[in-house]
Amino acid sequence: MSQKEDFSRLAELIEDIRFAMLCTRTSGDRIDARPMTTQEILDEDEVLYFVTGTQQSLTDQIQADPRVTLIYSNPDDGAYVVVQGEAKVTRNEGRIDRYWNPLFGTWFEGKDDPRLRTLEVRPHAAEFWASTGTATTVMARLKKAVGAEPEVGEHDTLRP
Repeated sequence: MSQKEDFSRLAELIEDIRFAMLCTRTSGDRIDARPMTTQEILDEDEVLYFVTGTQQSLTDQIQADPRVTLIYSNPDDGAYVVVQGEAKVTRNEGRIDRYWNPLFGTWFEGKDDPRLRTLEVRPHAAEFWASTGTATTVMARLKKAVGAEPEVGEHDTLRP
């Protein structure tokens, strides 16, 4: 697959998974993780977009080390995706306006809150596991597969 095809496949895998765990590295080389909502997946730019704020340790961690990991999981569909990429915190007024949701009012004083930022993640590698059925179906297949490699789904590494 080409890089563009890999990103399209990645976008297809995560488009219905609303939340991801975003992992960053601390100055003490510990991993921090927090839930984030993917706001937009842009095929043409090969970028994933999120909303964040400057008051979080997240922005400091990304400035110190922009390498991040995103973990997407949808157990109901048997889809699991790990994305490695480079992150950048920006103040993109157009995107903030487009992504604004009244729930953000819990953390921000409106679209013009100076702490509000966009987070861009440009993936450079992704790995996924996609089951061919529900967990119950997969378990039934595993029980049935005595002495043979069970057909439990798809697993691949992408280089978007």
